[in-house]
Amino acid sequence: MALVVEPATWLVGTWVHAGYDSVGAWVFVLCLMLAARSVWSGPGSPDPSASRKAIALLVAAAGIRLLGRLLDVNHVGALALALDAWALGLALRLGTRPWPVSPWRLAALFALSLPIKQLLQHFMGFPLRLTSTRLAGAVLAPFYPSMSVEGTFLTRPGVELSVDLPCSGAQGLFLLAVFAMAIATVRRIPSARGLALVVSVLLGALLANAARLIALFVGPTEALLAEPAHSSLGVACLAVGALPIAITALTSPALEPRTPLSGPSLQPHPAVTLLFSLACLLVAVAPGHPMDVSDPIVGRGLPTNLGALAGEDVPLEDKEADYFERFGGQVDKRLYGPHSALLVQTTMPVRHLHAPHDCLLGAGHTVTRLGVEPGHIPTTVYKTVDPDGHAWRVEASFVDPVGGGVATVSQVFWRWVQTPSGAWSLVERIHPWDLCEARPDACDAFDTTLFNALDLEA
Repeated sequence: MALVVEPATWLVGTWVHAGYDSVGAWVFVLCLMLAARSVWSGPGSPDPSASRKAIALLVAAAGIRLLGRLLDVNHVGALALALDAWALGLALRLGTRPWPVSPWRLAALFALSLPIKQLLQHFMGFPLRLTSTRLAGAVLAPFYPSMSVEGTFLTRPGVELSVDLPCSGAQGLFLLAVFAMAIATVRRIPSARGLALVVSVLLGALLANAARLIALFVGPTEALLAEPAHSSLGVACLAVGALPIAITALTSPALEPRTPLSGPSLQPHPAVTLLFSLACLLVAVAPGHPMDVSDPIVGRGLPTNLGALAGEDVPLEDKEADYFERFGGQVDKRLYGPHSALLVQTTMPVRHLHAPHDCLLGAGHTVTRLGVEPGHIPTTVYKTVDPDGHAWRVEASFVDPVGGGVATVSQVFWRWVQTPSGAWSLVERIHPWDLCEARPDACDAFDTTLFNALDLEA
């Protein structure tokens, strides 16, 4: 229990915290349904080897949990829960019951209840966008000779389609992986067919996303970008992408109850059990030594005043102050009249930088991502409505160490991998929505003045 409480609490928190936008709770329910269906099908045969496997899994889980504690990375520590699920599946004899379920594949399905979609978006969003754009462009090129493909933009006369972050296909890839793994828990899939299943998931997600982009490009673009047409199109394309998965998995024979091998079961000595329990307690309280602590930031901060607007410091919340104390970096928050600004600086952008969308959702806001304004430093624009009903325009820009910029956290990651030195920044501006609608020049002037004060070129 000492190894389970903290990661389980964190995992459940990701299911209910709006900032994660996770469907992990539904994946967990699916795991419970599969396990319950197997248990209710009838008794399973005793497996003498199950105790040895379970002990090995618990030892491995303790090692993973220790690694997560030392690195102070919740995702790593929570992976130990998947091994616990595997050990529990062995204890329940799921593989030997009349309606068998593979314990290790059920554990792999449970692992998808972690915030995997967020990680895919965070690390793979940019390459997925590029690949989907180029695939869609290759299909469309014979029909639209005047079309151009530049980065994540598809352009023809009268139409410019930006393959923005929500169109990366990460959500489709995650959902298709859940679909494939759920089927695999109850099917007998040899190695070669298992590899084919993995390939079908990747290709299905890529083809589904490319098909959606093609439909949006051909049009009617504006009508298909509006709800509910946009979501309906996404579901239809995802269903098409699921076909190769269904063909690969469902044509495999049903899993048959496994016949356990005979032999003695392993019963640990009470002293060994006690020592392992003490070791688990030590793991649970092991101090963290994260490797991704930012170097001290020396240099610019938010200016005291911006033109005629006097600045007023906004104190950090306790959890924010604790976070930056543990992981380094620097954060400044200031009010300038009706506007406010946030500046985060770090040499470890993967740890510190994220889209404001996550925090705003977690704070109870209703958030609409309006898109990206291109430029030397691109700006992602959101409209957000707080719990009191006030509307705000939120603009976020990621700035690299040489004063350039990228539009998404995924691009930050890939740029940082190529050049892992120097300080990255997040420059965030928050304006009253009505003010920017009535006087867009006032909001634009604030942004220009702020960027000039920070010696940045917008």
